Amino acid sequence: MNCCKTKSRNSKTRIIYINDIEKNRDFIKNKVHNSKYTLINFLPKNLFEQFSRFMNQYFLFVACLQLWKEITPVNPMTTWIPLIVIFLIAAIKEGIDDYFRHRADKIANERIYHVIRNGNPINIHSQEISVGDVVYLQENDEIPCDLVLLSSSEMNGDCYIQTANIDGETDLKQRTSPVQTRNLTNDSEIGDLSGIVECSIPNQEIYKFDSRIKFSEQSQEFISLSHEQLLLQTTILKNTDFVYGLAVYTGNQTKFGMNKTKTPTKWTKLDKKINRTTMFIFGLQFILVVIFGVIGSLWKKNHGKKYSYLAYPDSEPFYQVFIIPLRFFLLMSYMIPISLKVTLDICKYFYALFINWDLSLWDSERNIPANAANTAISEDLGQIEYIFSDKTGTLTENIMMLKQCSINGFVYGKATLEDDPKIQRFIKNNDQYINRGKNYEISIYSSTTSDLNDLDNNLNDLDNDLNDLDNDLNDLDNDLNDLDNNLNDLDNNFNDLDNNFNQNIIQNVDSINSSKIDQDPFLFFQFFRILALCNTVIPHENSDNNLITYRSNSPDEYALVTSANSLGFSLKFRDSDNIELNIQGKPENYEIIQLLRFTSERKRMSILLRNRNTNKIYLFTKGADEVILPRLLEGQKLETSLAHLDSFAQSGLRTLCCAYRELSNMELRSFLQSYKQANVQIESRDESLNEVYEMIEKKLIFCGITAIEDKLQQEVPSTIKTFRNIGIKIWMLTGDKYKTALQIATSCNLISSDHNLVKIEGKTNSEIEESIIQGIKINQRELTHKQFDVIIEGNILDIVLEFFSQSFLELTLKASSVICCRTTPHQKALVVKLVKSTGVMTLAIGDGGNDVSMINEAHVGVGIVGREGLQASRAADYSISQFKFLKRLLLIHGRLSNYRTSLIAQYSFYKNILFCFIQILFSFWSGFSGSSFFSSYSVTGYNAIFTAFPVFVFILEQDVTSDSVYLNSYLYHDSQSGRFYNKRTVFWWIIRALYQAFVIMLFSVFVYQKYANPHDLSGADQLTASISAYTLLIIVQTLTICFESKFFTFYHSLIISIILIVYYLLTTIVNLFPNNQLYNIFFRMFQDPVHWLFLFLGSFIALAPVIFIKYWLFQYSPTRSDFVRFTEISKKKHGQPVNLADRQQIETFDLDYSFKIAPSYSSADFADFGFCSPCFDCFDCRKDYHSLVPSDSLSNLASIQPRNRSEKKNKFCYKKSKNKIDEKITLPILQTDSVESLSFSDFENK
Repeated sequence: MNCCKTKSRNSKTRIIYINDIEKNRDFIKNKVHNSKYTLINFLPKNLFEQFSRFMNQYFLFVACLQLWKEITPVNPMTTWIPLIVIFLIAAIKEGIDDYFRHRADKIANERIYHVIRNGNPINIHSQEISVGDVVYLQENDEIPCDLVLLSSSEMNGDCYIQTANIDGETDLKQRTSPVQTRNLTNDSEIGDLSGIVECSIPNQEIYKFDSRIKFSEQSQEFISLSHEQLLLQTTILKNTDFVYGLAVYTGNQTKFGMNKTKTPTKWTKLDKKINRTTMFIFGLQFILVVIFGVIGSLWKKNHGKKYSYLAYPDSEPFYQVFIIPLRFFLLMSYMIPISLKVTLDICKYFYALFINWDLSLWDSERNIPANAANTAISEDLGQIEYIFSDKTGTLTENIMMLKQCSINGFVYGKATLEDDPKIQRFIKNNDQYINRGKNYEISIYSSTTSDLNDLDNNLNDLDNDLNDLDNDLNDLDNDLNDLDNNLNDLDNNFNDLDNNFNQNIIQNVDSINSSKIDQDPFLFFQFFRILALCNTVIPHENSDNNLITYRSNSPDEYALVTSANSLGFSLKFRDSDNIELNIQGKPENYEIIQLLRFTSERKRMSILLRNRNTNKIYLFTKGADEVILPRLLEGQKLETSLAHLDSFAQSGLRTLCCAYRELSNMELRSFLQSYKQANVQIESRDESLNEVYEMIEKKLIFCGITAIEDKLQQEVPSTIKTFRNIGIKIWMLTGDKYKTALQIATSCNLISSDHNLVKIEGKTNSEIEESIIQGIKINQRELTHKQFDVIIEGNILDIVLEFFSQSFLELTLKASSVICCRTTPHQKALVVKLVKSTGVMTLAIGDGGNDVSMINEAHVGVGIVGREGLQASRAADYSISQFKFLKRLLLIHGRLSNYRTSLIAQYSFYKNILFCFIQILFSFWSGFSGSSFFSSYSVTGYNAIFTAFPVFVFILEQDVTSDSVYLNSYLYHDSQSGRFYNKRTVFWWIIRALYQAFVIMLFSVFVYQKYANPHDLSGADQLTASISAYTLLIIVQTLTICFESKFFTFYHSLIISIILIVYYLLTTIVNLFPNNQLYNIFFRMFQDPVHWLFLFLGSFIALAPVIFIKYWLFQYSPTRSDFVRFTEISKKKHGQPVNLADRQQIETFDLDYSFKIAPSYSSADFADFGFCSPCFDCFDCRKDYHSLVPSDSLSNLASIQPRNRSEKKNKFCYKKSKNKIDEKITLPILQTDSVESLSFSDFENK
């Protein structure tokens, strides 16, 4: 059956019949299927997937060619065994993973549930539930499919669910049932229920369920359904005894099932380089095959017949011309390591474990470790060039505190709002006005007593008219004309009343704003009513001590409600229909008419309430100033309040504007009628509802402004400073307003006061374009003298991304940092995508669901385990608990992963090229026949055993210690710029392989060509020379690992020793079998001193030049990591601590500190700019240094004492070396691997 088949009015909706399984038979059952394979298709499907990769196809082709005995130089098993082992490992891993998926599916599918089907209660397995069934669930039950809540054990029909399996959030979510079904609380009543649900076809939108229900097929009246009535599959029922729910989506068509997509494969930048190297070697291999194939064919034609023992026939079939080239192809196929991918996958898995195990990334206060969800991209952490960061919860703590507020032009709050005695005193002195009711509320807006009297007279006239109308209606036929006249008078009175009322409001607000003598008690209390009521916070009262605790998904709402509660405005109770508010011990009860929810597009939320005490209808609204201010009633003077708004923003406080309006019954009825029509739409419901909301979110009375403090996380400024020093550019993408974002950016070192600030602005497209062009022109003139930052707001960003993206890139890519404020989640993703398209490496970090799209778009996504749930951390490649941990994640784990993978990949290519070139060189002594110099045993064991496991020694390799990287953060540039793996380094490994291949082959020929065994005077055959050369090859490979390791530990020695022991042990065992071609050869070699001399001299000749070159480079052309490592060695040698500061000091290390702790060796000021310390012994050095370093570092010069003149000769002079390195310096990073004139021997003498 087609899983997507639906019964619908159109292709975008489906029709579900309640309690009618026959009409719903076209829908799939609730069988969950997450497994990938079955017993029947596992083998063919897995093999097909593995052979879909080019490299696997290549090695399969090689293995198949080796089955042709006429061309294979070695036993076919030398390729088939490794190939089968690699495929078997991959298949076993896939099989184990799929077994666990099968087991999880079985557990989920075989749970027993109580179901009402066709009016009859039955108990069935979860996999047998059908669309249209009504499912009965009890507390702590897992919801088996997507259900529409019909009723619950609560009288108001509400229930609570935990959605941790979907979004990671442990807070409970409230769901409410339709009013028409909430009283159906037993099987018989539910069994009698019938009707139709019309909903959209299965989709991935977890937070959207635009549907409708009617309880008769003939009825035309639909009732709206939304995600507030939807219970999602895999969520858990909590704090509710039971519920009844209608199955609407089942099986893999649930919203959870539709979101189960395969994680996209990410290829690191280093992976792409390795692939290009593979293609280069493949091309080199093809060229060599052609060259040696032609030479071999010509040699056979010209010289082959001269050697009778070769037994070449006089006539050969046509394909003989391909035999020798194919032999060389098989001989050289080992140039590409067959096990490279498996090796790198294992190494990357360990990199992820190192991140998970790193206690320095563990948040001890919240007990949250780091987590690497993606094990494949650790190397990219070491090559990041751009970081895109959210602000709230990422750079800040997301622990909100209502610090200040402005109410009707008066500012309250000091350290916190509750600490201000002025606000406490005002509440105490004016508590008599809390419940003054209708008359007082109107009198507040009367500018004079006469206005109030006029209003009362109008109301009295209205009452008289209504009485006259009642009398006239008794005798309608006789007084119809009088009735019409009275109705006209009534309309006029209504119009006059409305005009007078609005005018009185405006006049009174003007007078209040202008006089500023006394606070308005009514506006004051309305402000705190908005804080306490306009939210989705759920209060919980402890029965033991009557204390109220609040639960909220929004830290902002939680801060507002708790602050209001501390001032005596206590939210006591809330359900889907009612709210109870307690003000200074006096209760107020409200009916919830409608909640107008917050969205990223609306940037505001409203709640429509009826005060049961006064029967008045209020709309309370709070939101961003740019959406609230345009919706205010005209004529209000807000100059003072707007000045407060700017002041709060400049202090880095998050601001919200609060307003309200009173609605008449007529306005309410009009709104509810329009709302009902819009809310039953299935398509474009959100757009229609927004239009309806605009009907009442207008003519608002401004109450005040909240100013919420969200403190920066620990060490955010120093972390950002480190990133900027090493050349990583940071963009802040936030939804906050312009001034708040600017203040936070300044306080966290994201922008600097000595930088130019370019603001992209304009009201038209041409003005915006001109703003960008002017920014480019100004900073092109000043770029060499002054850096600049860019700031842009979301409404401008939309236009820029659509029309001026390239000029925007031209400006922002040269900027030190960029701030995008008032941005939506979609805009964040578009900005990341735009910068990513330029080819730079990007990282996005955030903590909320609005950051997920940005995180998914970047090369590397990092999620903060924050207080807005786990959506970001679950969607990210890596999760950490604080922004400061990003420094260690990049500088330590990213750099080391890149360094280790570069070393492992290049070593893997090197050892295989070395092996193959020995085979190729043997062709000069074998008539270019394509014969193998090594035996099948040697070929098989080389990659499978003897050189496979030593590679993993490099998993623990590090060139410098982690603390040294902290102290010399410029070392990150080594991995960032690809210095560990590039054309030069690959070429060096290939040259080394070629040289050592020549040494091993030529030395073997030289020693064994005229060799005579001292025991029996027998000459050496090919196998003797081969096994000796092979032993020398294994020793050279092993020693190469030793000399390449800069962090040699006991484990390195152990692994290398084990490999050598295993080699000699296995070779000895193979030599024991008489039918083996190697029989007794190894034993004869053991007894021959020539063999041991051969190994010693051969190893020396093969390795000595390499060691000498490395030593010369280390001494006279050191890299920056060499210099740091030398410092570490020097300190160990003299018994000094290697780590110049303790862990806490290193975590908070800044440039000034480096001058104090190590003026004799290096300075982080200079290190961060890529060159070593000047001698400071002459004025010239200091003068030149002034022209290169930033001004904030110059103050440190005064604290540095010149060295003794006797030491001057042992220290290089910066002035003398400056000319050599000036052209290579591009501030703030030196674009070279070394400082040419620096000699380590000078430092060693000192």
